[in-house]
Amino acid sequence: MKLILASASLGRKYLLDKLKLDYETVHTNLDEEKIIADTPVNTILLRARLKGESAAVLLAVSNKLPKSLKSPATYNLKPITYLILSADTEVILENNLFGKPASEKEAVQMLQLLSGKTHEVVSGYFLLKIDISTGRSSMQFSKIAYGKFEPTFTRENNNEILKRVQDDNAASQCRYIASKKIASASAGKKTSWQGFDVSLVTFRKLTDNDIKRYLKYTDYTRFTGGYALVASPQDFVTKVEGSISNVIGLPMEKVIPILDKYFTL
Repeated sequence: MKLILASASLGRKYLLDKLKLDYETVHTNLDEEKIIADTPVNTILLRARLKGESAAVLLAVSNKLPKSLKSPATYNLKPITYLILSADTEVILENNLFGKPASEKEAVQMLQLLSGKTHEVVSGYFLLKIDISTGRSSMQFSKIAYGKFEPTFTRENNNEILKRVQDDNAASQCRYIASKKIASASAGKKTSWQGFDVSLVTFRKLTDNDIKRYLKYTDYTRFTGGYALVASPQDFVTKVEGSISNVIGLPMEKVIPILDKYFTL
């Protein structure tokens, strides 16, 4: 079995590295801001699931048979088993989601709103165990997967989302079929787990100079809410209630028991 981290998060890589597990990363380039559900928590759960499922699509496409094999049905090739781990972490204040700031102005506004207050940090996690065939079913899946589509994320159609994603070498574009179609398309067993955790984070009162200095030394565009616990020499956080790893990006207390089913920790 191969462990896949469907994330480019430095925090999640840091947490997995602490377990000394061998894993590979797959980045799906989903436009997370366009993925919206009916509540902030459901939005986080949906984003986490779509990251994992889109990684499964990319893996299925990349494992298709060479074109030189004209009759895949005549080959008895062993499926590849993956355990895909994906997650989404967001800051929530007064029921409003704070995403990653796109500009310094946005980062200043976010930090000013968080200043002197307690906010929620919610991490949704999704694990998908899937056998991806290297035979006929994978070829059929690949035919389904190729194409170009524009994002169509809405509250109403989030169970049947079509999203354009690119594979790692940008050699092709794939049609991302969400929901439960991956299981039949890749003709393998699929097992999944999903959940979330909530931590409460309290900021001290920030001055304008605090924020200006922080933004000078921090790559704030990488972090939801514009901050991370270990991203800067400055410390804005005075209190964390709940899981610290959850604030970093992955509730390890809930993820480790699942990983322990398949890997020696």
